Amino acid sequence: MFKKQLVLISGPAGVGKSTLAKAIAKETGAAILDKDCIDDAFHPHDRGEFYTKEVEPKVLQAVLNLARLNLNVGRLVLLDIPWTHLFYQSPFWMGRIRETNSGKDPIVIELFLDENKLRERMRTRGLSRDQFRLTDEGWQKFRDTDVPHKRNPLPHFLVDASQKLEEYLPEVLKQIV
Repeated sequence: MFKKQLVLISGPAGVGKSTLAKAIAKETGAAILDKDCIDDAFHPHDRGEFYTKEVEPKVLQAVLNLARLNLNVGRLVLLDIPWTHLFYQSPFWMGRIRETNSGKDPIVIELFLDENKLRERMRTRGLSRDQFRLTDEGWQKFRDTDVPHKRNPLPHFLVDASQKLEEYLPEVLKQIV
């Protein structure tokens, strides 16, 4: 039913990408490649300038290598990564995504939330990497770098993540059939 393809689960930190990826994988058997799982092993608390310049590009390439490996054996692959801000900061990643997906645009599921709700979700989830973002200075930097008000520049299916997962999951699954 679900064929080999690449699906980007995109949106800002705290919007619900991982929750959606897990729900899709449960329904489809897809492989989930979550950037945070790799980040947390090497840089669990730091997402500063050193991370952005030195660590993140290597992590992203490793995730794409794993995606290609899974695609080559016929798997549906979900990339749980905040692609929107990455594409705006470093547009060359769009080319890398297309290379990984045999030259084609992937399916993009873009989640969004009102900024007040997004900030509350970060507060509620209580992750150490969100603590700086929850300060006034950190929130402004997050707004500038992660651009939670922008949408993915690739063609995408837009999901209002303020809805319950059960309400939007069927429509998301229709996008990847």
